[in-house]
Amino acid sequence: MAQTDYILRDDQGKATQFNQFAANISAQLIALGLGATDPDIIQQALDALRFRALVDFGGTMQSAAQAWTASKNHERDGGDITPSGQTLPVLPPNFPAAVPPGIVPRFRALAQRVKTCPGYTVAIGEMLGTFLDAKGMPVDHPLNNSVIAMPPADLEAIPHSILISGGLYKAGIVRAILAAGYVNRLVTDEAVAQRLVARRR
Repeated sequence: MAQTDYILRDDQGKATQFNQFAANISAQLIALGLGATDPDIIQQALDALRFRALVDFGGTMQSAAQAWTASKNHERDGGDITPSGQTLPVLPPNFPAAVPPGIVPRFRALAQRVKTCPGYTVAIGEMLGTFLDAKGMPVDHPLNNSVIAMPPADLEAIPHSILISGGLYKAGIVRAILAAGYVNRLVTDEAVAQRLVARRR
């Protein structure tokens, strides 16, 4: 089945994805026509730092809880092996400051905004969970190896393959999918259709 969401489901994956975006967006700002002082870009960097810290500290808390449970069980039931010492996790002094609630919705909004920038390229577009370039060819991206889906090239053998996609931010990837010949039918909205036809002239 095709991947229907570009944001990873687990918190570790989200934290990595947010930080990769924050680390890579700066090199794309000029091409996208965005400034380094853009409030959404700054907020996303703060969100990425905070979320990574929360996820990592949550893991520390889980480990501590397991150690405390083992100690409690040992004191309650006895036994030959004494659990290792228990400590209460303490936030490090440089723990990132709290951010407003809504890290994921803000990330979605920024990603959509970036995709509508005139300088946006299709390298981060996706089809069936596969990241493609502007010509519709799969790019070397770690997520391409972690999705259970039909490879795009296999779609060429299907007599009637249909792409259903809409929204101007998807126009580039729709164009790439059509150019690569992965599908032979398209269902889309009027805005995308006009953009595709205008580009052909």
